[in-house]
Amino acid sequence: MKEHLKSILLSGLMILVATEAHAVTTALGKPVESIGSNVQAVPTCGSGACYNSGTGAMSFYIPLNSADNGTYGMDIPGPAGEAGTFSDSKNGSFTNSNALSMYLRFTPLAPFPLASAVLTLSFTDLDLIGVNDPSGFTETIQFFSATNSALTPVITTDPFSGSSPLAFTVTGNSNTQTITFSDVRSVITSDPFYVKLVFGSKETTSGTHTNTIESLTATLTTSTATVPEPTSMLLLGSGLVALGAWRRIRR
Repeated sequence: MKEHLKSILLSGLMILVATEAHAVTTALGKPVESIGSNVQAVPTCGSGACYNSGTGAMSFYIPLNSADNGTYGMDIPGPAGEAGTFSDSKNGSFTNSNALSMYLRFTPLAPFPLASAVLTLSFTDLDLIGVNDPSGFTETIQFFSATNSALTPVITTDPFSGSSPLAFTVTGNSNTQTITFSDVRSVITSDPFYVKLVFGSKETTSGTHTNTIESLTATLTTSTATVPEPTSMLLLGSGLVALGAWRRIRR
């Protein structure tokens, strides 16, 4: 009798522990034409500015000339082509604050409600102050929600951190840079999740300047604590009843 009661108790507890395990999902950021879109903004990688759906890596150019500004992968006026997909040049010093907008789509996410949501953006050659090369040229980035609310100030330096409305950190060196948001659950309302990036460029020296290609890989890692199923709760209840009976028998 004692062994039978102990068996019921252990079964209930083991199933409860199993159903409370966290389900973790990592989604790659896909560049799309706009918020709500699922249309890939640039070609799948072969050469030039492109998106690798296997690794999540995307390559792009941050325009120097305001005439080349636009949304990543979308046509701009004139013969130049699609914004952010080609190199351009400019003479002398300049500031081009809203050079390139980029929309990223993340799916699938872990089942709601989310227990955690970490957004990580890994760049190659994002020339923030402190890690910029060459010395006179710098770039900026700012993040916005799907409703176009600012999630960060304009980020200009590395290292850097902020806390309102979302906590984030900027780390890196002259080769690679990483921007991490430790918890973005407050701005995730549905699956898929969208975020908007706005890049800028600035030069303080004379001469002719030409931009070079850059890369970004964005990931959103989400988790949720699975709610125990009714059968699991029933077994747990049976186990607790068995525990009480077992304790009475022992006395």
